[in-house]
Amino acid sequence: MNTLILKKVAITAGIVASGLGLTGALAYAQGAVNQMNLSINNSGNVQLTGQVTANANSTLSVSSWLGTWTVNTSSSTNFSPNIGSASEINVGDTVSVSGTAGTGMVVNANKVKDLSLKTRAFVGTTSNVNATAGTFTLDTEHQGDVNVKTDSATQVFINGITSVFANLTNGIKTMVKGTVNANGSIQADVIRAPAPQNDDENDDNDSKRWFHLNIFKKLHLNNK
Repeated sequence: MNTLILKKVAITAGIVASGLGLTGALAYAQGAVNQMNLSINNSGNVQLTGQVTANANSTLSVSSWLGTWTVNTSSSTNFSPNIGSASEINVGDTVSVSGTAGTGMVVNANKVKDLSLKTRAFVGTTSNVNATAGTFTLDTEHQGDVNVKTDSATQVFINGITSVFANLTNGIKTMVKGTVNANGSIQADVIRAPAPQNDDENDDNDSKRWFHLNIFKKLHLNNK
């Protein structure tokens, strides 16, 4: 595989000055603490992770390896999670960008993911259900009242059966999993009413089961 793995000290401004005219692919990553990543292959495809330092006119400035990158977005750019455009990304957020290299430190983005928007689970009692707007309030034990928003992609399960939002009622203990927006509201991916008995706020039981199962397998194999 024609790839160069470079240490930070070996990445110089000359790479940028040459318009990223690399003879081989470039890849550099740092640990999750700073969440910086840069990878450019021979075809000019870029994978970039860094922190947003400015956001204006559909253009993001992203601080990562080599310095600050200009990330151009357009109507064809795919944003996630639950983001409609670059204007919804905040300065200070960490983003992951996939796209093609432009001239100098420029990326024309095909995909942008805001890594600062976390998927979480909440359990509480429903109120203020608005079937027309697709919204309701979830009264949780630890987080207080949380506003919940839904869209056409939100999955709704009532009594364990696939349903629709219009069938959700007030006063039901409900579990919501989704993305926490900057204003504290939740963009719901999954709604389960009533909430599964073993679910709790921010409790990913599937991950816990996976963790315990794999740890058991490793211990079992090591003791053979």
